[in-house]
Amino acid sequence: MNKKRVLATIGVLAILGVLVYLQVHTWKKFDWATFWTNTEHVNWVYVALSVVLIYLAFVIRAIRWRIFLKPLRDTTTARLIPPQFIGFAGLALLGRPGEVIRPYLIANRENLTFWRFGWLSESSTWGRLRSCSLPLRLSATLCGARFPTHTSQCKLAGRLDCFSAEL
Repeated sequence: MNKKRVLATIGVLAILGVLVYLQVHTWKKFDWATFWTNTEHVNWVYVALSVVLIYLAFVIRAIRWRIFLKPLRDTTTARLIPPQFIGFAGLALLGRPGEVIRPYLIANRENLTFWRFGWLSESSTWGRLRSCSLPLRLSATLCGARFPTHTSQCKLAGRLDCFSAEL
């Protein structure tokens, strides 16, 4: 292992150590009795099934990326699953700017240039979103539905039909 990799590993382990310490410290103050009281009627089969479906969605996304990469590089689905997890973690932590993490990791893993692959994949994603959301919005508008025109109205209304207003 080179020096850069050793330092990165030490940094990641230090951060993980701090996070574990903070988590254990928080669990000491957590009110477990209230938690179990509020979750006693939960159907744990549904919870387990939900977790399985979430992981299955990651695999399906990796398959989609494999199909997307087929003209550029022949790869396996297993190689594309870790970037899915890291990419969604980046999206959760950073919001929209985190969308670039997944294509960057896939391009790096598959020895593709990010500028060729990353921006191509992001622009095609936005193109697909627009091609789906605009006709749906137009048809709903023609049927008499009213949509907020600004993102702040979406947050105030708390409505799901604000998807195209945020694009």
